[in-house]
Amino acid sequence: MHLTHIIPDDGLNKPWTSYLICLEVFLLSAARIMKWVSGGFEALLGIPVLGGLLVIASGYYALVVMLLLHIATLVVSASGGAPKHGSILGIVTSCVAWIPFVGMIMHIITAVILMVDAAKKEKTVIDVAS
Repeated sequence: MHLTHIIPDDGLNKPWTSYLICLEVFLLSAARIMKWVSGGFEALLGIPVLGGLLVIASGYYALVVMLLLHIATLVVSASGGAPKHGSILGIVTSCVAWIPFVGMIMHIITAVILMVDAAKKEKTVIDVAS
């Protein structure tokens, strides 16, 4: 659902409509940026030896940070109407990544999905009420 559908069109709310369109475009842009950032960190953690060393050296705190980043990305994506599947997979990955080879494979898959999703061109729908 787009943000412009929240306020009914009675002819008196034109400033709100343009404000909501700007807010929606901003949230879509923020979701793309957050997907690039979380996808980059997932790719880093997916590097076979380096990713494992980073996770173990941080006392598995890196997985908690990634979990929080994926939750924040999910909230921004849901608010802006962007696809959410990459963030959901990232949350699952953060929960099972303590398993050595499963974690590496999941980090790589999640990184690819997030980056492909972030690279896709967004379809901006603008409702112009007459």
